[in-house]
Amino acid sequence: IQSRDITLFLPVIQEVELGDRFLLSMLHWCGIGRRASELQLWEVYLAMNDAIPVGVCGLYQNPRMPTHLAWLSWLGIRQSFRQRGVGSAMLASLVKLAQVKHGFSELWVYTDDKDTSVHRFYERAGFQFIGNGESIAPSVVMTPTDKVFRLNFTKTGSENIC
Repeated sequence: IQSRDITLFLPVIQEVELGDRFLLSMLHWCGIGRRASELQLWEVYLAMNDAIPVGVCGLYQNPRMPTHLAWLSWLGIRQSFRQRGVGSAMLASLVKLAQVKHGFSELWVYTDDKDTSVHRFYERAGFQFIGNGESIAPSVVMTPTDKVFRLNFTKTGSENIC
């Protein structure tokens, strides 16, 4: 679901270790505060198990980006729901939205260089490692060692996702 109700995000915020920027972004998404710079596109989704929030994901595009690509943001699953396919299902849904609703042909994501299980998750989903953060996509939010992965929809097709 897409919601701006902060109470739905609280269980995910409390359990998922995505850092202070995640908390700040979710507060901004829910209308508590404002972003320092506006985004061209920003959508945040919660995965629900009945009425229980189990994960969060989103995609965004800032005005300086090429129009054919978007960034995946904040894919996080509560600990008790991991290893059940929730992350794969969320990613597949987000890829479909990026392609069908917005017409993007690429989805990029960056992660910490040390989190090899996350790297494998994205690689299994069809993403390819394309380089380290600042050399690929200079940004104030990326470190020089962050790993950047790309999913090219025109080469992989959505049938290979997850």
